[in-house]
Amino acid sequence: MWEELALLRAVLQEWLKDMDEVTEENVSVLLDLQNSIRRTLDSINKIQARTALTTAEVEYLQARIADLFEAYIPRDEQGDALAELQQIVDSNG
Repeated sequence: MWEELALLRAVLQEWLKDMDEVTEENVSVLLDLQNSIRRTLDSINKIQARTALTTAEVEYLQARIADLFEAYIPRDEQGDALAELQQIVDSNG
């Protein structure tokens, strides 16, 4: 959908560049292009919102990974591994 958005923006830019005068028809076309861009952005936002992890899900995954570290990483290396995991999570959040 990002490609569609880029195309719509490019069409709008070209259309504005080539427009000689403001007429009722031109305004109608501009509003249609603007609405298409807005609808495309709304669709992208909805898709991203549906696929994004919630804070609770991230915290759950982090806790489960910590449990796995405790089970499979030698005790003397667990602190470093958990600190690195925390750093990775914090830098992406």
